[in-house]
Amino acid sequence: MLYSGKDLKKIKEKELQALLFIENNMIDSAEKILLQNIDAETDSNFTYDLLIRVYEFKEDYQNLIKILNTAIKSAGKKDFYRNLKKKLIISKILKDIYNN
Repeated sequence: MLYSGKDLKKIKEKELQALLFIENNMIDSAEKILLQNIDAETDSNFTYDLLIRVYEFKEDYQNLIKILNTAIKSAGKKDFYRNLKKKLIISKILKDIYNN
């Protein structure tokens, strides 16, 4: 998606703010800001990378898969996110098998 300089600046500002929230364990605040970027249909890999980090921290696999699917459709690193999704699913299955 093409953004004006102003829109791109807002997206980057939100990413930096979210990163600070993550570093200060304010995970829910980081998630909220990053989802605003997603709602703005960003293709920023950094937004997706930070959200993946948030959902991994929260162990929220449902939203993690959902954001990976969105990243595969929207972000520049489609193959990376596709491979990450596969590895995450396999890891989750193995974890569930060996923890039962």
